Amino acid sequence: MRINISTKNPLFWLYTAGGILLLAAVCLWTYKVCTNPERVFWQTFENSLAVQSVTVQAKNSSNGVDISQVIRYSLGADNLSHSLTTLSQQGTVVRNEMVSTPTSDYTRYISVVTDQKKKDGSKLDFSKLLGVWAQGPDGMGQSFAQAVFGGSLPVGGIAVPMGNLSPADRKELVQQVKRDKVYQMSFNNVEKKRVNGRLQYTYNVTVPPSGYIAMMKRYAQLSGLHGLDQLNPDDYKKSNPFKLTITIDVRSHRVIKVASLDEGSEQTYTNYGVPVQITVPEKFITTQKLQQLLTEAQQ
Repeated sequence: MRINISTKNPLFWLYTAGGILLLAAVCLWTYKVCTNPERVFWQTFENSLAVQSVTVQAKNSSNGVDISQVIRYSLGADNLSHSLTTLSQQGTVVRNEMVSTPTSDYTRYISVVTDQKKKDGSKLDFSKLLGVWAQGPDGMGQSFAQAVFGGSLPVGGIAVPMGNLSPADRKELVQQVKRDKVYQMSFNNVEKKRVNGRLQYTYNVTVPPSGYIAMMKRYAQLSGLHGLDQLNPDDYKKSNPFKLTITIDVRSHRVIKVASLDEGSEQTYTNYGVPVQITVPEKFITTQKLQQLLTEAQQ
């Protein structure tokens, strides 16, 4: 049996208003849940463990040395990293490029500009080594591991591990990080602002080194890398904690910036999921030969 309610009947408007209020309440509740600072942080952490590619831009200034670096990661089926680094110090600017895999590292100098002179007063000539690829000891792949761990970044470490782990491994690492209280902060004092219409949260985070080392060690093992196996987190229990600011895009649940005021360093994260085209060099010399060419250029 159908019940017809005329639009002129007060019950129609009562039901309509009730439906609108219910819908508004559901939307408000959903918004509050989705934008809860604690939920946003941990969802972002878990998302960072399911990344196929990302670009990290980092810079650091210390003791008269300025370093800027761009590292692109390809994680998952093809584990590769590509970095461009510019180092500036007292009239010298050096730009180099590196391609790394889990088993091999390749590096070359792109340009060297300096006001330094040879002993006889003539200009230094780096033409013989510019653009020449050199391969490190095969089977090592240390730079790829450092890139994944963040050890090759000027900051000296990456605030939130980036990788492409299985759901089970992600869950395990999240549980460990929460249990060890690796990220200590007040979720009630999160800085909130809009940039280009997008809501961003900035967290003031204190990180104990022992918990951080334990996190990165386990993360490396889950990623199939063993460069941190010898580290003992207990050795860092008396080390001073370090302080970071971590900025997250609330809508995408992605880290967009990390800064360390103590070290004067900053990392910016972009291009999540954008395919990375990295070509491994086919022709190269040894790193020892490249170092020899560099030494000869300065004599």
